[in-house]
Amino acid sequence: MKSLRLFGLTLLVLLMAVPAMAAGNIGIFFDTDGTVDNMFFERGVPFNVHIVMYNVDDGVGAVEYKLNLPDEVVVLDQQYLEGAYVFPYMQQSEGATVGVQIGFGRCFYMGDTSPYVPDLVVETVVCYSLVDIDNATISLEGFPGDSGYIVPRYADCTQTADLHELTPTPATFSVAVPSESPSWGSVKALFN
Repeated sequence: MKSLRLFGLTLLVLLMAVPAMAAGNIGIFFDTDGTVDNMFFERGVPFNVHIVMYNVDDGVGAVEYKLNLPDEVVVLDQQYLEGAYVFPYMQQSEGATVGVQIGFGRCFYMGDTSPYVPDLVVETVVCYSLVDIDNATISLEGFPGDSGYIVPRYADCTQTADLHELTPTPATFSVAVPSESPSWGSVKALFN
């Protein structure tokens, strides 16, 4: 009887762990490898924000999310995975893109062994700021067109394209005027 309870408890723990492993992550990074999530940028100089999926055990055919940028950040360009079908969600009052659904047009199998891809850069946003920003956060949340979902989701590559939640990871950054290096004329003036 004791071994039966132990078996039941072990089975329950395994069943609870499986959904957590299957979810995967989507994060904001400043490099395409998905390793840099805190950065300093010069004011007025464009910088890239990469949205990267990782730790996903399934095949991925589509993803949906909303990108939250600080108001002081201006978007210059948005680049998506080659061949992707992009469906932006527009906010009626402002006409601004506040969410996106991206269909990849094929299945990406994520993992560590070839021909799998360990990380998938689904979007690159080129930004800049003309004002100083100190330790601001860029984050992801659920697609605004679907009521009730507060986290990003992806569609797997099954025939029914089942949706799975992704755990979002934010990034932080600062923008400031670079320290000025002395010009030759100002150095020369010191000796006159």
